[in-house]
Amino acid sequence: MRTITAVTPEMTKSVSVTGKDCRLCCSHCGRRYLAGMEDIRDTIARGPRSFRSALVSGGMNEAGRVPLDEHLDEIRQMRDWGWRINVHTGLMKMRELGMVAPHADALSIDFVYDRLTIEEVYGTDAVPGDYTRLIEDAREFMEPAVHLTIGLFGGEIRGEYEAIRTLSEMEIKRLVFLVMIPTRGTRYEGRRATPLSEVESLISTARDMMPDAAFSLGCMHPRGRYACGLDDICIRNRFETVTMPGEGFRLKAAESSLKVIEKKECCAL
Repeated sequence: MRTITAVTPEMTKSVSVTGKDCRLCCSHCGRRYLAGMEDIRDTIARGPRSFRSALVSGGMNEAGRVPLDEHLDEIRQMRDWGWRINVHTGLMKMRELGMVAPHADALSIDFVYDRLTIEEVYGTDAVPGDYTRLIEDAREFMEPAVHLTIGLFGGEIRGEYEAIRTLSEMEIKRLVFLVMIPTRGTRYEGRRATPLSEVESLISTARDMMPDAAFSLGCMHPRGRYACGLDDICIRNRFETVTMPGEGFRLKAAESSLKVIEKKECCAL
């Protein structure tokens, strides 16, 4: 029987190496998501508690890099507790990756393949080639979990098909899909999430082009009825993992002859 994993990442602690600070104020985030993360200094002070792992991320500098390499002592401490570590790198250079990767169990990398989207969302002067270079550099250490946000350009599909084509050519093995959430207090709060029909068209294309890749739905996606629609898309397109599934997911999976495996840690781990 084929399986699908339902992830509720309550055993993974979200940790920020920059606290609530970020040099950027991205259109889809506006520093809002940092508010839900624990400052890495507080994490170390409070100890392991009941968690088993950490997503280590934080705010970015002007170049789009998360300064993980400045917090290696804290990352090592968490690993000494027995925690598994998933790091969200931003646009790190090879030297910085070489410092961080030996202390990580997963490298989570955002992939954006449209120059206007990069400029509009992040406000950096990065280009699509910087993201392909990042994947190539990361592969010197481990196969990264590549993250692609559908509708990052204010809910519009822009560059995602080109991104899928490029990732297919790179023979990416792990692809995590996210969907932009119109979030209060951000520049995109008045936008709408990408219509589910457009999401399915993109994901179906990705599955056709990447038949052997492991697909996951990550934690950043709209909840409620929208999440239920995403669940259906994931089941139809042979996803291995669905994070924060909607109501009725387990019944739908059973009706599709899928055995549901429950997981309490980050889908990239």
